[in-house]
Amino acid sequence: MKAVVVPVSGEITIQDLNTLQDIKGALDGGWLEALRLKDDAVAYIDEEGKLKGLPVNPRTMALAYSLNPNWTDFLVGPMVIFGTLNEQGQHDGDEHDVPQWVIDHFFVKDGQHQTRV
Repeated sequence: MKAVVVPVSGEITIQDLNTLQDIKGALDGGWLEALRLKDDAVAYIDEEGKLKGLPVNPRTMALAYSLNPNWTDFLVGPMVIFGTLNEQGQHDGDEHDVPQWVIDHFFVKDGQHQTRV
């Protein structure tokens, strides 16, 4: 499944992550915490990231604030974002390819594709 991987710094990428180990590898290990971003997208972060002292991720914070201006928590460490809807547009309990709006958020500015670092 295609996912957007948002590290604290460095290049944001679209990766094929198909197993739990793939996801954990993109997050540098740890327990997974799921965050529902919208009805069609879910993000995973390291559940113990704050306890581990991981740095705040300003790019994921910007996404959180853009979706919910009343967001009061802070997000640390890398984030992996998947879609939640299957090809029929239904929830089936599995992760699916990341929705286009997430790709646009991180890779499109003023109608032009770019890589945000």
